Amino acid sequence: MTLDREYPDYSRGLCALLRDLHRRGHRLYQVEPFLEALVAIHERLADGEPPTAVAADPRLAPVYAAEREATGRLLEFYEAAAHGSFGDTLAAVKRFARADAERFRLRDELRAKAVAAIVPGHASTLIEAGEIHQAFWRELRRRLVGQSRLTRRFVMEPVYRAQARRPHLFGPGDLLTLRYLFCPDRPDNRQDDHLAAAALVYNKLLAKEEMVSTPGDYPHTRNEIETIRFVRRLSLDQCRRLLADIKQVGTRAAQRIVAGRTGPPAV
Repeated sequence: MTLDREYPDYSRGLCALLRDLHRRGHRLYQVEPFLEALVAIHERLADGEPPTAVAADPRLAPVYAAEREATGRLLEFYEAAAHGSFGDTLAAVKRFARADAERFRLRDELRAKAVAAIVPGHASTLIEAGEIHQAFWRELRRRLVGQSRLTRRFVMEPVYRAQARRPHLFGPGDLLTLRYLFCPDRPDNRQDDHLAAAALVYNKLLAKEEMVSTPGDYPHTRNEIETIRFVRRLSLDQCRRLLADIKQVGTRAAQRIVAGRTGPPAV
């Protein structure tokens, strides 16, 4: 009730589902050490504590450093996107993706450690995590080897298989982040530039508002699949030219521009 949710209808439905599971005897845990540390950081800064003191706290220091680096790189991207060249913007996207990958790595390691301490005490456990948290899956398997049998499932797999014949499709931004997550020391290459450019187009075209759905419709998932399919057909130069046309307009206007073209935009 006190939160401003991006998708209020979904959040309301999820809340009802969790309450029902609780009434039926399931035990629910909220396990996110990274976010708990982040809340503590914000509270201490809001109370007037200097950043140097927060950064010196051994419990908070890793989270503070990861969040500070990622936020700084995000601000650099905003600046480059507003005033820089296409090349400057791609470089900023890649720097942010590297910092974001490090943040995900720390967040997933902290969560896997905490979850691994809970799982062995239960006959069966369902763990919810977004698709980008691949390091969490890897780290949890490592910590629970010989103790528990883990199975990974993509909740929307039936929809993806029906429309794309795959269990899941990652957007270009997620693919770039995952490349840096699992190969942090690898040098950038042209494929990274292509993914960064495709991510910029993808983010402009992907629907942002909550869409009303009927049972079996899944409009958000279908929109993701259609948008991923479209940007995958674009070359790096096509991304550059299309961004020039849609950079200054909103999502719906950008969608109309693309809808007026057949296949990859002939720009």
